[in-house]
Amino acid sequence: MPDARELMLRLLLEADVATWPTGLSMEEAVDLAFRWKVLPAINEKLKRKPVELSDDVRSRLRRSSKETFLRSASVIQRGIDALAILENSGISCAAFKGLAALASHGGGRTLQDVDVLIKESDLERAVHLLEMHGYQRSTLGDLGAYVQFVRNSPGFSGNEALALTAPAGSEVDLHWRVGPRRLARFETQHLLSRAQVNKVAGKLVPVVCPIDAVLLTVHHSVRNNFVPDQMIRDLLDVQAWLMSFSAADLAELCAVAGESSLLSPLIAMVRIISRFDSGITLNERMHVFASHATTDVEIAAQHLVELFLVQLERGPMNRDLVYLVNLSSLRRIVSGGISNWPSYRARMRELEIKNEGSPVQLAGRMRRLLRSVTTMTRRDWSHIRTLANIKE
Repeated sequence: MPDARELMLRLLLEADVATWPTGLSMEEAVDLAFRWKVLPAINEKLKRKPVELSDDVRSRLRRSSKETFLRSASVIQRGIDALAILENSGISCAAFKGLAALASHGGGRTLQDVDVLIKESDLERAVHLLEMHGYQRSTLGDLGAYVQFVRNSPGFSGNEALALTAPAGSEVDLHWRVGPRRLARFETQHLLSRAQVNKVAGKLVPVVCPIDAVLLTVHHSVRNNFVPDQMIRDLLDVQAWLMSFSAADLAELCAVAGESSLLSPLIAMVRIISRFDSGITLNERMHVFASHATTDVEIAAQHLVELFLVQLERGPMNRDLVYLVNLSSLRRIVSGGISNWPSYRARMRELEIKNEGSPVQLAGRMRRLLRSVTTMTRRDWSHIRTLANIKE
């Protein structure tokens, strides 16, 4: 019988829920919704298919939903404020990921932070302007040294960004390089040139165009190693965008994805959505994706689907495994360490504290990696190599 996480995925991704999934308790659903940051989606499902709730669960759901809404509203407002500050000072910018999804399909999409794209040449001025308005950098010290560290850190997977905290505590991430490397389509100036203006919270804000938004969302899932707990909202966003696309839009999306390394992960995400949606939400459009896929792309997509399902069952893989089969990642680490190891290691510790809660000791990290290596099957290595190749 499917476990709670599989049942929850089906509940979230199924367009027309006929009944509440047998075997999924409301307690489990609320726990997962909170962890996956999809409480509004669960509330929407409950409106369509009411379920008997205990007083405790109902109270927790109401309280958590209110807190999530208020926090998200603050994040959105601070993000809109940041975009206005930059635009009013002549700095080209555009939101993507969460705010672009909210601008496109609205609904109850909540945000944990706001991602803003700018040109690298505008970075120093943008940071200065936002700091003048009370935003604070998450990392101090020389900005140029930080930029160099990010460039040599494989954990960023080509996504170069700096986090700032708004006066109210919300986070705004300034990005100056996103998407696959060495591809003109994803050069910042080209992404900004295609940006559109949409209304969010009653205000007009610049956001990347829908096709770019989908592909950057796909790339976000690749950066997160197709770990289920970290890509649920990506799946929901991609599903909403693709259902709003015309046949011509889908064809253009596939053509653009095919020029980069993103066609196989795009197809993989569509297959994952279709696997958990027993209706015809995307199944009737699969031929559009299939017509653009070579045999190698189909094989890579299947590997990514399997990687997702394996991690859904076993839990997240060790992220360091990807570095073992990705020489460019090792080269970046060596390059960063050789240039200034004390500074590079200090930056790494900052990231470890932010992501893990405490610095990661190298000896312990190596022991965990060795344990992970000994449990890997040949098929597991195929999944890892596919992921590493896409990340190149």
